[in-house]
Amino acid sequence: MSEHEHCQHHDHDHSCGCGHDHHHHHEHACGCGHDHHHDHAHAHDHAGCGCGCGHDHGHEENQGVSVQFSGVFSLPKEQVWSLLTENDKLQSWYPELEFQGLETGASLKFNYKTGGHEDMMVLDVEPNAYLSFTWDLNIVTFELHELEPGKTTLIFTEWLAELNDHSPKDLTSWMIALQNMAEVAEGKPVSDREAQFHEYYPKIKEMLTQQTDVVFED
Repeated sequence: MSEHEHCQHHDHDHSCGCGHDHHHHHEHACGCGHDHHHDHAHAHDHAGCGCGCGHDHGHEENQGVSVQFSGVFSLPKEQVWSLLTENDKLQSWYPELEFQGLETGASLKFNYKTGGHEDMMVLDVEPNAYLSFTWDLNIVTFELHELEPGKTTLIFTEWLAELNDHSPKDLTSWMIALQNMAEVAEGKPVSDREAQFHEYYPKIKEMLTQQTDVVFED
């Protein structure tokens, strides 16, 4: 599975009800010809930041920057969805993650290898089509679109509240996870994550720094 990554701009409306309740409005245009409209509300205090991809979007403060990976799986949507959401399959490509439920407001645990965990929150679920959850101060979304029978396009987007020194590390970890997900889908052994990190990190850091798109090929 090839992966393509780029920066893009999303509008996020922030309105405070009690000081920390922020509403994020997303519109997703589906390649199959219909629109998915998502209106998310969750308790997170997002720091203001500018777009780090260097393009002139004419945006205001507090809108952040979105980075997207996409790739095609030779599987129907239902099987790709199960790889994303069923813990035994999810942990085959991202061992630290564990869903406590699969509905809005449910917890997604990130279990640290050294012990302890961090809780993220599920924001929106449309079975076999759309999944979003918080990721620290950021938001991660997965979209699935049927390309043709037995082939599914997966679009991963992470909205970053701000670009900082951790951003390329975070995105590299997701890039590796998605490559490993593709290997699991193809019945291949999962590659060594440390070796992958050294390969992908410089490319992703350059993409964020130089405002370029990056294509990764298996």
